[in-house]
Amino acid sequence: MVGKPKQDNPLAGSATRASGALRFRRPFLISLALIATTLVVAGVGCVDTPDDGTPPAEPDHPRHGTVVRIDPDSGEIQDVYDVGGDPLLLAVASGRVWVMNFVEGTLSRIDPSAEHATSVRLEGQTAAMTSDGRDIWVAHDGNALSRLDGATGKTLATFRLASERLFELRDAGFLEAVGNSVWVTIPDLDDAQAPQELWRLDASTGIVLDRMQIGGNPSPPLVDGRYAWIASLVNVDLTRIDLRTGQIAKLPAVTFPYTVTAGDGSIWVGTAVPPQVVRIDPRSTDVLARIRVDGDVRGVGFEAGAVWATTEGGVTRIDPSTNQVVRTIPLGSYEPDTGPTAVGFLDGSIWVSIE
Repeated sequence: MVGKPKQDNPLAGSATRASGALRFRRPFLISLALIATTLVVAGVGCVDTPDDGTPPAEPDHPRHGTVVRIDPDSGEIQDVYDVGGDPLLLAVASGRVWVMNFVEGTLSRIDPSAEHATSVRLEGQTAAMTSDGRDIWVAHDGNALSRLDGATGKTLATFRLASERLFELRDAGFLEAVGNSVWVTIPDLDDAQAPQELWRLDASTGIVLDRMQIGGNPSPPLVDGRYAWIASLVNVDLTRIDLRTGQIAKLPAVTFPYTVTAGDGSIWVGTAVPPQVVRIDPRSTDVLARIRVDGDVRGVGFEAGAVWATTEGGVTRIDPSTNQVVRTIPLGSYEPDTGPTAVGFLDGSIWVSIE
């Protein structure tokens, strides 16, 4: 479900991935110069000149630092919202689209009926966010976890998880919120590539209920039913944790995983080497299908009865009934390790952040 400098990239020499695939940690920073670059999407049709000879307004195009609203059937770009640099995380809550960017460590809230995104600021830098469907959960200010009203952005509760710093921008505490639990990844701030811990918190009190060790530089965790799924960018592997027994299973059949989602009774994993979406049986961990796409997968979501995978140039739709690519929507050309990233669904549209 969430871009930066490129030393110690575990994918170097094979294929570099991006976010959603996430260059969430320090080894994956992007320069501000890249973020300022504006690129025009391929295939946008010409606009007729008005009869009075006045040049028409240029249509808005996907570009770095935006969120794009797309008609899933026609592929038409409906709106483009500026949200700031490196918008790696996108979530939907209470009829709003929320985005976090990894340049300033800020949040943006998009009302689909509005023309502009609204900035939402909390104490300190925001390190990560997620949605429970109704509210937004945010890790910020080094050791704080806050719950925000998903419609208004009003802070409903804040918990201090420790007296010391636990996470920071680009060494983030990535989040998942399901039911009465919130999961947060806790990095080693002295070594971004070191193994981390996954904490499970009581959503009502912020009390730590459980701690589990996971691989270094993880993507945001996915919790679906009795299992938690973690893709480690250091170990370049996928791990399943049984939340009832604590048993940990590695999935060696999935290489270079970058992003994970659930839908249609399966787990869907976006990978970089090779560029594909892997369908997994959550109980047996058997690979049910491997669907090749046109580039490294940066984000993946299950929305409107389909799997949506972002790559460096666009969004690919996969039919889960056939495990086949049925549509690719181009969103332009971008520098390596940037471009379409996170994906969500709201008001009948697909929403994609452009790093």
